[in-house]
Amino acid sequence: MVFVPPKRLPTLQDLKQTLANSKTQTSDKSLYQTIFQLIDRISVSRDIIVGDTTIVDNSLNDINTIINNIITNNIGPGGGGGSSTASFLTANNELATLPNSLRLVAGLNITFVDGGGIRTINATGGGISSDYVVMSDGAAPIPEPVDDGFGDFIYVSYTP
Repeated sequence: MVFVPPKRLPTLQDLKQTLANSKTQTSDKSLYQTIFQLIDRISVSRDIIVGDTTIVDNSLNDINTIINNIITNNIGPGGGGGSSTASFLTANNELATLPNSLRLVAGLNITFVDGGGIRTINATGGGISSDYVVMSDGAAPIPEPVDDGFGDFIYVSYTP
């Protein structure tokens, strides 16, 4: 909740007037000076405190604005999403909460090892000594690729 100072702050000038009317000025000058200085210093302190609460109030308003931006843009811890303009590479399909995300999937002979906030990519298979190619019917002069009947090509292992 934001601090709201009173609409009218008390002035201490009436205390100075009361002090002047008390005749302490003539009967006990040191007491009069002490009370007069206390009133002045309390007045200055009050002005500083009110000024500080204005600074704190502005800071709280800034924090409130930041929180509202996080909630509105659905970003940050627990927000379940990200900025609509940022791009993300994800381990799972997160298109529902991250519209600009791409899922990272390990391909053939590739494995991911996750741990300690780090993803390590391991590749096996001996580099270019082994590969997969589309199976063909071997017809001359132009062989045709063979599919599975559903439009997906059939791949076979090939070692050059």
